[in-house]
Amino acid sequence: MRAKKTKLVYGIGLNDYDGRVSIDGKMIKSYNTWCKMLLRCYDSKYQQRNPTYSGCSVCQDWLSFTKFKMWYDSNYREGMALDKDLLIHGNKQYSPEACRFVPHNINTVLLDCGRARGELPLGVTKHGNGYSASCSNGYGKRLSKRFSTISEAVSWYSVTKTAVVKQVADKALADGLIGQDVHEALLARKF
Repeated sequence: MRAKKTKLVYGIGLNDYDGRVSIDGKMIKSYNTWCKMLLRCYDSKYQQRNPTYSGCSVCQDWLSFTKFKMWYDSNYREGMALDKDLLIHGNKQYSPEACRFVPHNINTVLLDCGRARGELPLGVTKHGNGYSASCSNGYGKRLSKRFSTISEAVSWYSVTKTAVVKQVADKALADGLIGQDVHEALLARKF
């Protein structure tokens, strides 16, 4: 029997797993996901580059890799991404109650591009003497349109984003990629 590991990851997460966390020099997916979650929450340099993660944390149970791995193994599906704030908008803590695995295109369609827009409303950027509104279609393309006023751009963005999110959510639910809880949370979003 192997001795229990006591190495802390990012000074807080305990790798207490009895099995191997890497095979042929490559981290197993559950361990990689756990490490990236800890990185986002507890690495100050990462948070300086990605300030939206400032103030984020991991629930007490998930500070144990073994406990996180049990949840991961029961919920992960190939090609999915861990999301902490889709069910609870604005959530700052990774936990089994708040987190779900979702298709990458759902995460992509929800990005707010805060750096590009600066102080302008969500989905709107300055473009010459006017404004541009844009959003992802959820499948690798951007939808965009130019406007002379901010209010026109905001209105177009809101209507377009709501329709895109509904389309992506409906397809993901029909394909069995998300549960009803995620679908409802997506449809409840206001843009």
